[in-house]
Amino acid sequence: MQELARICESLKTIRGTAQLLILSCLFVIADCVTQALALYDSALAQAWPALAAPRAKNALAHALQSARHDCDLLWEQYEEEQEAKVEIADFTEEIAENGKTIHELEKAKKQIEIEKSDMQMASEEAEIIEKDEEIDQLKRNHGNHAECSRCRNTEQKRSPEAKEEGGGGSE
Repeated sequence: MQELARICESLKTIRGTAQLLILSCLFVIADCVTQALALYDSALAQAWPALAAPRAKNALAHALQSARHDCDLLWEQYEEEQEAKVEIADFTEEIAENGKTIHELEKAKKQIEIEKSDMQMASEEAEIIEKDEEIDQLKRNHGNHAECSRCRNTEQKRSPEAKEEGGGGSE
């Protein structure tokens, strides 16, 4: 149960961290796009009056190359963000699956504990029944033993009488 709570807390922390990471990536990308556009506008504004000059072509080419470079950097950041989103989704899914597995294991554990308790109760009842049967058997044996003892006592009492009767007639 504590493991499940710990995993849930980890999941909440990871989700919060992931959301903050995505949000910060979006702000960084937005800032970079804004800066790239500002640089492009600035370069274009500076290069436009110089178009008449022979260096204008080079200045414009340089501004265009800088803008492309900035766009490439933004694209790389975008791709990294998408990869991070996929990883976060994978982690979230894995944590959810582990949470389900833990829940299933806890459920099975409870069922086993119930079955164990039932078996212990059945075992105790069987022991009580067995002891009762042993007591009944001992009582029957004791009753038979007492009966046998009475029979012996009766026989022993008769034997001396029979000896006296048998012995008295021969004298």
